[in-house]
Amino acid sequence: MSQTPDVVVVGGGVIGLSIAWQLARAGLAIRILERDRVGSHASGAAAGMLAPLAESDEIGPMYHLGKASLDLYPSFLEQLNFDSEIEVVLEGPGLLRLVFTGAEADSFRRLAESRGGKNLQVEWLDAAQLEDLQPNIDQGVLGGIRSSREQHVNPRRLMQALQRACERQRVSFMEGIHADRASQAINLDIKTIYAAGAWTGELLASKGVHVPVRPVKGQVVMLQQPSHDLRYTLYGAGSYLVPRDDGSVLVGATSEEAGFDERITDEAIEALLEKAVDLYPPAKEFTFTDTWASLRPGTPDDMPVMGRLPTLGNAYVASGHYRNGILLAPITAKLMAELVINGKEPEMLAPFSPARFAEAGVA
Repeated sequence: MSQTPDVVVVGGGVIGLSIAWQLARAGLAIRILERDRVGSHASGAAAGMLAPLAESDEIGPMYHLGKASLDLYPSFLEQLNFDSEIEVVLEGPGLLRLVFTGAEADSFRRLAESRGGKNLQVEWLDAAQLEDLQPNIDQGVLGGIRSSREQHVNPRRLMQALQRACERQRVSFMEGIHADRASQAINLDIKTIYAAGAWTGELLASKGVHVPVRPVKGQVVMLQQPSHDLRYTLYGAGSYLVPRDDGSVLVGATSEEAGFDERITDEAIEALLEKAVDLYPPAKEFTFTDTWASLRPGTPDDMPVMGRLPTLGNAYVASGHYRNGILLAPITAKLMAELVINGKEPEMLAPFSPARFAEAGVA
């Protein structure tokens, strides 16, 4: 066993590893407790989209958090690549949001003209312009918006780099530590950050603390395109296609209230394949290569829970990132490191405080 840590991070997903890496780079001794294997759940299974406007098209806390994290990504990856010697890059020319109805078209035009849209260099395109950019999209598309800044990363490679960077900063790992053993392994005198994804609520409940983080099941399909004709990420009609540099295309994703059930269902896979063809008809010729399900950490208001847990000694929480864990990793790591090191809550964390649920009477 390594030296007594300054900080224990519970959870070996993208949020836990990013926080651990930042704290270790600041000179603290860090230990990560992971219930299975590092990166084995939602983080490694994600699409990897860096799209602040995908979840919030209003200028509010989620937009500001996502935009700030997207702005950090180039420097975040530059430092990560240096520390890990594993290259992780921003992939793709950007994201196309496709619209199929007049009401959607009106909404997306407003989005392109909004402050949030302009900050992300979003532009409205008609159907002909979209076809020029990305040939062979569905003929029923009326138009859409292009966001060249909303790229993506390969989440599995990102997780490999984060783990390697943590190891090189002498972060220690304890894998196979389930909730009951984690409770026994944690010294309440040591600063502890609960970043256990979908299991965070259950783990904290065992310690008498209520934080309403629940599992939301997401199933995805991986296809392989015979060429690299699909270049842009396509988002619309309740689904998305993310083409990666290696020619694979991820199709996602369902959002199911199924508890901790991670089983794959034929119905979901068939629905995803149909949506893929709806967005991009040539997808019917793609080769099916894989499918999987993961549990994402949801909250009642679909916003993360980040901050101090005053009723639990030296405890903090960083969870509930739902579909945005990859996007929000850089800013979460930065803000949580500032909180832990300086003891003062950064202003940007205030809307995501766990206290908001108690104040709202959320059970």
